[in-house]
Amino acid sequence: MTRSIRCFLKLFVLLGLFICYCGNASASDHPVKYLGIEQGLSNNAVTGIYKDSHGFMWISTYDGLNRYDGSTVRIFRNIWGDNTSLNNNHSNKVTGYGNRIFVGTQKGPVYYDYASSRFFPMLYRTSPAQQPQKINFTVKALMITVKQEVFIGTEDGGLFIGHVNDSLCIQLKLAKLTGKYTVQAITADASGAVWVFIRDVGLCTYQRANGRLKIINAALKSANCLFSDSNGHIWIGTNDGIFQYNRLTGIFSKYLYPSEKLTSDNVMDIRFSQSHELWVGTNGGGINIIDTLSRKIRYITSTSPSGFSLHSDAIVWFTSMTNRGHG
Repeated sequence: MTRSIRCFLKLFVLLGLFICYCGNASASDHPVKYLGIEQGLSNNAVTGIYKDSHGFMWISTYDGLNRYDGSTVRIFRNIWGDNTSLNNNHSNKVTGYGNRIFVGTQKGPVYYDYASSRFFPMLYRTSPAQQPQKINFTVKALMITVKQEVFIGTEDGGLFIGHVNDSLCIQLKLAKLTGKYTVQAITADASGAVWVFIRDVGLCTYQRANGRLKIINAALKSANCLFSDSNGHIWIGTNDGIFQYNRLTGIFSKYLYPSEKLTSDNVMDIRFSQSHELWVGTNGGGINIIDTLSRKIRYITSTSPSGFSLHSDAIVWFTSMTNRGHG
């Protein structure tokens, strides 16, 4: 693996175009780096990124899946008539575990197997007597837990759960809800509990004991992202700012910013750095970095000083480079 990819320490930032930011310390300590179609990327509308166990960066986009080795990009696309190729070029999410790379597309989830260099569909049964069929719902969320479970959130198909070593999944029903439902975001907390946000329903949790979803809080009806911190908070990014759910006390509240405001309330992703900074990725406002101790906010936007600015203030996502398969 080349030195250029090994130097990416902690945080990658995605915003329509693929922007790399080494963010272990202050935002001004490391320049922003850019990778786009000019460097071989298949498309500048980036939707996700994952670093696999071999050191490759997998980048999902609106037009194909990319594998980046630090200097060159290999593009995977659907090939007409080849059922071992990527099932759809519009890939929304990417994560992985071991030698399998899981990709969520507009036509459902698939996984890439390093051993065979082929893509395989994820399957489910509508009833125990039925033959397995492909999951063909649009993937909205994708996560692998420490238990090696694969959680797949879909548009109208709800939540599917599988295992990293098996292509067959189960489809979960939501208590007190019949028919279709859409999963918008998934996260896991420090205890291993899985939290799911369902559109028009609210914040839910997955109960492993009975294999069901339980509604925890219905105050919000839509969310863009979920994140669980080490202090027992579930952070919810919405089109109206940030909300918190304290899983220890059950208190739900909107997060009150310090004297400064976010550059945009359209929050697409949330992460915490090792220095207790809250990184907020927005659609239209770039990156907002809230120091939770001093309550001050710094910004990285397209108008920041040269070398530390973003190519665009469009949709932003973060991914931790310490991730080894947990999305």
